Amino acid sequence: MNKNLNAVSARRVIAGVLAGLIVLSVLLGSSIQPATAQTCSSYYKVQSGDTLSGIAVKYGVTVQALAAANNLKEPYQILVGQQLCIPPGGSLQPTAVATGSGTKPATPGIAVTENGLYVVTVKANKLAAKTPYYVRLYTGNRPPRGQGIRLGTIKTDKAGNATKAFGIPSTFYTKRDTLIGKYATVCLKNPWNDAVHCQAIYMYP
Repeated sequence: MNKNLNAVSARRVIAGVLAGLIVLSVLLGSSIQPATAQTCSSYYKVQSGDTLSGIAVKYGVTVQALAAANNLKEPYQILVGQQLCIPPGGSLQPTAVATGSGTKPATPGIAVTENGLYVVTVKANKLAAKTPYYVRLYTGNRPPRGQGIRLGTIKTDKAGNATKAFGIPSTFYTKRDTLIGKYATVCLKNPWNDAVHCQAIYMYP
């Protein structure tokens, strides 16, 4: 009799444990959802000359939100051909998505590419024709303040285009910056009408 009762009790315990495991697995399964399908409003393929901050501006999102959506850590590094998840919430549409291998924007402005910490290549695109623009360098990726650092001038041709490389002074960086890099903003200023065109970029060591 006791043996039968013990067997029945054992079966009940096992059945209870199994039922608990089934319920737990259902609850866990329902709480795990794919992140990418819910957090990406669109995707962008990185082109030559792109920067994370520039892409964020195009899509009207913050650099931090874009980095978080793609699991990027500072210093943010992206590769040509990489597919970036664009998080929802941006109010702007892309103003210029590059096609092919070039970096020339479809609208008038400036395109900046870095070559290490100490050289930037600046492209003026469809600006005022035959005009010498002042080139200035500022710390950070926010709207520049103050005079910044004068890098030189770049003169556009009759189509309003120009390309020129500029050296960055070593005094622009702290000792820490030389190890991890830093955000910088390069601006072109028209001396005749004070029109300014700027682009933020991350300078990698």
